[in-house]
Formats: sequence, structure tokens, C-alpha cells
Amino acid sequence: MLTTGAAAPLYPTQHRADLYIDMLRDALVIGRLGATVLDNLVGDQDIPKQTGSATAQWVAEDQPLTETDLTFDDVTLSPHTVGALTSYSRRTLINAVPGIEDIVRRDLAYVIAAAIDKAALIGDGTGNTPVGVVNAEGVHNLTLATPSRAEALAMPMAVLSANAAFGNLGWALSPA
Repeated sequence: MLTTGAAAPLYPTQHRADLYIDMLRDALVIGRLGATVLDNLVGDQDIPKQTGSATAQWVAEDQPLTETDLTFDDVTLSPHTVGALTSYSRRTLINAVPGIEDIVRRDLAYVIAAAIDKAALIGDGTGNTPVGVVNAEGVHNLTLATPSRAEALAMPMAVLSANAAFGNLGWALSPA
């Protein structure tokens, strides 16, 4: 009589490519926060912005108003390049199940999107890395060692009192 151990080579292991498990990845947030994507740009781009406004004044009867000027500046966008590179053999292309080309395309698309996400949030502008929101000039950051419920509830009011466009806000928190 054949025992289970002796007959083991006769029981093939099933390769279930239909149940392929991708690796766990960080969640991407910039797109969900409402970032504006500018496509098909060539060279540097200057975007004008208003940095100061007129001043409203209360005056007595027959007193003149003091003229105030609006002020303007530019935000300059410069092109940056991000990429990823991998390779696989011809034999892997022919034999891999599930197909290696689809796996590689998904992986490259994800790692590039993750690099853009990270740079858009916390890029420091050194080397070839763009400057992200956290390090952009004029952006206020709040660091809380151990945030309390009261501080969390006060955040929207602090943002509103800083004249943020409240309907277009998104929140990104660091787990660190």
C-alpha cells in the first residue's frame, strides 16, 4: 500500500496565478487631497500670485481714504524627472505566470507615483528633488508631540483664521 509520504511526488502543487498577491504598499495621498496636475508643460512656468491686498479703512465724515496697493509675485515651476528601471529575461517574459510584463508595469507605475507623492509632500529641493508642500516658502507647519483631541478639533479653525480656501482643503498626517 502506498502511503501519503511515498505518493507525495504524484500530488502536484497547483500554481494559482489567478490568485496573485501583490505586495503591500503605502497609500498615495496627493491625488486624493485635490492636487492640480499640470500636463504637457515645456520649460519653466511662472504662475502669478497675489501676495498683498488693499486695506479697508474707517474714516470720519469728509476724511480722505489712504491709498493702498495690491502686491504680486510669481511662483516658478521648473521641470524635474523621476523614473525607475528594472529588467527581466526573455525566458521570464515567455514563462512567467502571471505575466511578468503586467507585474513590472504596475510596480513601476506605483513606485514612480509614490516618489511623486513623497516629493509633492515633503520634497526638500536638494539635488534633483522638487520642493514639496511642507518645505515650500510661506507654508505653515504644525508639529504636535502628542496631539490632544482639543488640539485636533482646533486645527480647522486655525486654518480658517489663516484665510485658507476652506472648501479645497485636505489633511495629511504623518504617522511618525
